[in-house]
Amino acid sequence: MHGINFKIVADRAEDLILSSQGEDASGSFTMSGAVHKSNGEVDMKKRYDNGEIWEWLGVMTPFGIVATRGSRCGGWLWLWKRSWSST
Repeated sequence: MHGINFKIVADRAEDLILSSQGEDASGSFTMSGAVHKSNGEVDMKKRYDNGEIWEWLGVMTPFGIVATRGSRCGGWLWLWKRSWSST
């Protein structure tokens, strides 16, 4: 995945609501969800332009967002700040 640049859409008492767009080998997508302030858990949905939806469950860490696709462990996700990369 690349081109992800989360924006805070809403800052609620219990959640930060995030949204972004991006692209990967499967095509263009939007990604949106919430970071729960009480425990750092993250719920995200990745919606491809073709209508396919992937759900990600994870946690916010000091090193970015780490998640797995649904409860099936169909894939892993790790998102971090661009400034942490050498390219």
